[in-house]
Order: sequence, then structure tokens, then C-alpha cells
Amino acid sequence: MDPRLVLKAIEGYDDALSGEAAKQEAFYRAKGKCPRCEGTLAKEFDVRTAFGHDDSVLPHALLRCTRCGFLLEPFSNVVVDGGDASKIPVEISPLVLPDSE
Repeated sequence: MDPRLVLKAIEGYDDALSGEAAKQEAFYRAKGKCPRCEGTLAKEFDVRTAFGHDDSVLPHALLRCTRCGFLLEPFSNVVVDGGDASKIPVEISPLVLPDSE
């Protein structure tokens, strides 16, 4: 669609999305690193969980670790998928102690 037509169509309406989007992005960033391996959490959208959490007009994302695959529903802190432990380097794994030599 032509961006000029879109801008003309929404002319005069309040921007209800930008502030909400900024708040939501801050919320996701505040979740920090993966609680399992300290990897980076990336947003992942799933139509089954995107809407219905609150009155927000924006879809909600799940957060998946780019290293181990850990998947978190950040609004309830429910772990959807524990990920793959074989992807976690041994030196940072909470389940494996390094050799003490």
C-alpha cells in the first residue's frame, strides 16, 4: 500500500500504539538474559498466546533464548520450553561443575 495513502487515512487520529509499544519493549528488555544460560532473549510471536493477557492492542511475544532455546511467557513467567541443555557451555551450566584441578 502506498505510504502516502496510509498517512492520509490516519490523519487526525491519535497515535495509540507508539507509547504502548515503547512500554512493551522496555518490559521485554527488563527481562534481561536467559535464566538458564545467560544467552540473549529474542521475541517470538505465537498466535495462540499473542492476545488475551490484558487490554493491550499490541500482540504479546514469548521470549526465546538464542543460545539454548529456553522459551518463556514473560507476562506470567511460565516456562514453555526448557530448551536444550547440550547448547549450554559447560563452564556456565548450573548443573555441571567444572573440574577442580
